[in-house]
Amino acid sequence: MIRTFVEMTEFRKRADSIDVDLARQIQNSLLKRIDGGDVIRGTGGIRKQRFADAGRNKGKRGGLRFLYLDFPHVEKTYLLYLYGKSEKDDISQDEKKQLRSLVDVLKREAR
Repeated sequence: MIRTFVEMTEFRKRADSIDVDLARQIQNSLLKRIDGGDVIRGTGGIRKQRFADAGRNKGKRGGLRFLYLDFPHVEKTYLLYLYGKSEKDDISQDEKKQLRSLVDVLKREAR
């Protein structure tokens, strides 16, 4: 089976605005270590990973953050959200609730 990546609209818009190859670079990074991100409490399994922002000369620590949800049993990964550390450190409680609702829908689809 081959892993499938699904890019949510917000992720795609943001990735394209930074670098046309950014989504592919993130996918390649995930293929090396799909479980490398920290699980965000209260989201139903969404993970957050750091990613360097070469265009702004920012390493992983000061660069980008992306959120994703992986379903290993069907080898499908959803790329949900992308933001710069300078924009926010963490997602808000309201954002967590919204993401949790999305996760519930995606989990039903992945069965």
